[in-house]
Amino acid sequence: MERRKFHRNKIKVMIDFLDGSDIEVGYTKDISLGGMFLETTRLSKNGNMVFLDFFLPGVRKKFKLKGKVIRVNGNQAGEQKDHFGMGIEFVNMDNNHKADLEIGLKSTREEYESK
Repeated sequence: MERRKFHRNKIKVMIDFLDGSDIEVGYTKDISLGGMFLETTRLSKNGNMVFLDFFLPGVRKKFKLKGKVIRVNGNQAGEQKDHFGMGIEFVNMDNNHKADLEIGLKSTREEYESK
């Protein structure tokens, strides 16, 4: 059984991300305080650092976070394009960003649970 450190919120949010010198766009499949799964066909490599810009419902400011690619889906023959994406772990997140992210995730979770 898989044990996760943080609860994952299954929400779709547009993410602008910088991988090297390329600015790309993807969408979250899920997001937590520890990271996200980013659906995109523009895949990076395991271990690469990416810079992420996004908004969450309930938080007015834009998140600008750094993440490390820890898993890549879609680079193997036969995988379907709708499964392309990357698992990204947030790194060096300060307490203010963590608190804002927690507020945004809680707000989003409550909104989806009330439907």
